[in-house]
Amino acid sequence: MMKAVVKHNSRDEEIEIIKMATKIDLAQVKRVLSREDIFKISKEIEDVHIDSELEGYIVDLIRATREPNENLRYGAGTRASIDLYRASKAHSYIDGKSFVSPSNILAVAFRVLGHRIELSYEAKAKGLSCDEVLKEIFDRVKIP
Repeated sequence: MMKAVVKHNSRDEEIEIIKMATKIDLAQVKRVLSREDIFKISKEIEDVHIDSELEGYIVDLIRATREPNENLRYGAGTRASIDLYRASKAHSYIDGKSFVSPSNILAVAFRVLGHRIELSYEAKAKGLSCDEVLKEIFDRVKIP
C-alpha cells in the first residue's frame, strides 16, 4: 500500500540485530490491542468522512501521473486511488479528525505512490527522485 524508504544498517548494526532477534522470547511479547480493538479502530477509520470533491482530488492526483511526462515511463493505476483514499482516512483518524482534508491526502500521497510509478531513463539520468517528480505533478493539480 505504501512505500517507506529505509536505509540499510551498518555491518555492526546488522550483527547486533541478528543477535537480538534470535534471543526474542515470544512468551514476553505483550498484547497491546485485542482483536475487537482492531475491528473497532478499523470501523472508526472507515467512518471518517471524505467529501466528494476530495474523492475527485484523489482520482485527479492519480490520473495526473498517467499523463504524458518525460520523467515517467508509466503512472499509477486504480489500486493507487484506492490505497490513497484509505491511507488519507487513516491519516485523518490518527490526527484525531472525523474528516479528510487535502493536507491529509498530500501527507500520505508520496508514500502511497512512490512505488507505483516508474521513472523514465532520462529522469534517472538527471538524478531525479520519485518524490521530486511526484511533487512536480501534484503541484499542477488544483486543490479543492
